[in-house]
Amino acid sequence: MAKKWMAKAFGAHKGQLHRDLGVKEGNPIPARKLEAAVKGEHGRKVQERALAARTGARISRTHARRQERRGRAEKRAVTRSESRG
Repeated sequence: MAKKWMAKAFGAHKGQLHRDLGVKEGNPIPARKLEAAVKGEHGRKVQERALAARTGARISRTHARRQERRGRAEKRAVTRSESRG
């Protein structure tokens, strides 16, 4: 379900937030510019895009951390089972 709202939010206007904030595509948006956009300093539509981008980044970081933890837990489980038997 999370992918559907992200596709809807970014699908039709890919790269628009970068253009609105004057950042070249491919480069990360500086945190200071993103926070200014979230506060609404660049207009309502840019604010909506910035909020969606910030939320998407949080989801992405959280997912990566969970995957990393799972990988470490699996390695420990394999190591323990090898040492037992």
